[in-house]
Amino acid sequence: MRKKRIGIYGGTFSPPHNGHVLASEEFVRCADLDELIITVTWTPPHKQADNGSTPYQRLEMAALAFASVEKATVSDYEIEKKGISYTKDTLEHFKEENNELFLLTGDDMFLTLDTWYQPEKIFSLATVVCFPRQRGDAILRKIEKKRAEYTQVYGARIITPEYTPYPLSSTQIRNMAASGEDISDFVCHEVMEYIKKNGLYRS
Repeated sequence: MRKKRIGIYGGTFSPPHNGHVLASEEFVRCADLDELIITVTWTPPHKQADNGSTPYQRLEMAALAFASVEKATVSDYEIEKKGISYTKDTLEHFKEENNELFLLTGDDMFLTLDTWYQPEKIFSLATVVCFPRQRGDAILRKIEKKRAEYTQVYGARIITPEYTPYPLSSTQIRNMAASGEDISDFVCHEVMEYIKKNGLYRS
């Protein structure tokens, strides 16, 4: 009997945009997931969270953005835990004897996984799925080199499916919102209205 396949997709999601939603749908498909858990970070260890929205606002926006994604649920585990959100701890929290975990990363995260807190634990707990956030052969060569390294050093299980990166980042969308530009093409209607109602990302 196959174990339940659970995907973990973590991020600050400030704001969660259409690229995040598309990535989550492709993650479900390529990893053949039975369930997808969206984890909204309180404080990510590898970058500073922006000051344009609170952790609880990001959690509420994520619930709006991913509501349309089949098999997806938004978890408040890292928000309620507070403090720095280590991937190893999150994977341990969701790991059970009868499930198999899959961790979604972008290329920036993937290429530095060996510098994260207890990388050997991360690789032992989950199959890592890498979706590049950049285009071109150069980044694909870097990913393949790291894939070979992680497999040799950690015995890592890694999936690198073909994937078309989304053209904008959350940072760019925040900047657009701050300057009063229309972001309706990049976030769902519910998230756009939430940003307006709560006055988020204003300069």
